[in-house]
Amino acid sequence: MSEMQVFKRFLSVRSLSILTIIAFLLLTLGVAVSWNTPVTGYDISIYSSTPLIYWIALIFGIAVSFLLIITDICSQSLPRYLQVIKWILLAFCMISLTYLLTIRGYYGYNFNGDTGSHIGSITTSLMSGVVNVIYPNLLIHTMFLHNLSGLDVIYLTKVTPPLFILLFIVGIYLLAREIFPNNGMAVLSAFAACALPFGVVSNY
Repeated sequence: MSEMQVFKRFLSVRSLSILTIIAFLLLTLGVAVSWNTPVTGYDISIYSSTPLIYWIALIFGIAVSFLLIITDICSQSLPRYLQVIKWILLAFCMISLTYLLTIRGYYGYNFNGDTGSHIGSITTSLMSGVVNVIYPNLLIHTMFLHNLSGLDVIYLTKVTPPLFILLFIVGIYLLAREIFPNNGMAVLSAFAACALPFGVVSNY
């Protein structure tokens, strides 16, 4: 059996389905373990304090999503259910990553940086009723959610930004569909966008 035949056999629908199931189960386990081992104080790095099983599951889930995307683009024969599941799996990975602060039970992060500045601006705007910032979108949404739900501003600064990250990824996909002649490039652009919003923020 040639190397190409081995590769095609590996990428059979059954193999991809099994890999996808393993990815979902592993990531669910990683999230559950992270949820059940909350932080007890200040952490110098969320990366080193989060259970290793979560990072393994996350990397594996993203890799399987990428494999499904590449297979779909190259073969154009991926079953409909796998075409949908590849996005669900990728969304699961991104949501678990962007909500890791909440999953691990952190009170907040980066209070001496941008986050602290945003919290101060939100608090000032809530007291004065005047929004005077350069980028008001996230601030206004956080204020609206605070007034609507009564939830703490610090908590909202943890759960609101991930929503905008997801909107950013969807927006990149829609923009790429208008720019590129085929949908495959738009799909790859959306996948690449998943890495862009996450900077080097490790102190929590």
